[in-house]
Amino acid sequence: MTQDDLDALAGRLVDLATSLLAESHEFLPVAMAVSKAGDIEVIAPNILSDAPNTPSSVSQANLDGIRSIRDSVRAYGEAVNVRLPTLDSDGIDIALEHEDGTALSVTFPYVLTQETLEVGRPTASSGETRVWTSVARPTTD
Repeated sequence: MTQDDLDALAGRLVDLATSLLAESHEFLPVAMAVSKAGDIEVIAPNILSDAPNTPSSVSQANLDGIRSIRDSVRAYGEAVNVRLPTLDSDGIDIALEHEDGTALSVTFPYVLTQETLEVGRPTASSGETRVWTSVARPTTD
């Protein structure tokens, strides 16, 4: 179930991020969660209307929001627009976390022109546990 949840979240988040990029040529961090029933829902952060919407403030609001409801969800993901200097490219970085302690980061490089959006092959690595911080990570012995 863990891998299925994280795969589903990654797919939905990259779809949403690419849609926003194609439409607006940028996006602020977006977050989704898998409910205990298995439904994927967008997490709407609580942002003050007079506060500036910076990527870091929106990401923190996403994190605060998911932490407040973590007992009712089993997985969380957030997509952030990043610069990938080693590839001289932009990227969609997706942080994924499951209630069992699994945390992954999946990054999709992309090239955006006025006419096209080309998304490259993703790379994956271990991620940071930020929501379920008291859960021990699974071992691979």
